[in-house]
Amino acid sequence: MQIIKAKRSIIPSCDVSDLKMLSKLVSETADVGGIGAYKIPGTAGEEGWKKWVETARKYTKKPLIFDPQKFGNDVPD
Repeated sequence: MQIIKAKRSIIPSCDVSDLKMLSKLVSETADVGGIGAYKIPGTAGEEGWKKWVETARKYTKKPLIFDPQKFGNDVPD
């Protein structure tokens, strides 16, 4: 299943300081044709994710991708 319709696209990382900055980021880029999705930071926690998704959905229907990268390294050492 392909969630991003374009063969190539830009996926901005939404690692911003608060929901106000997220609103600004998504609202000002939602109509940019080359953006295929947005990455939601993994460090927000379950309640935080809900708020981030709610906020982003006010401006876009593009896919939102959970980004757990900030949890730690993906290699044991």
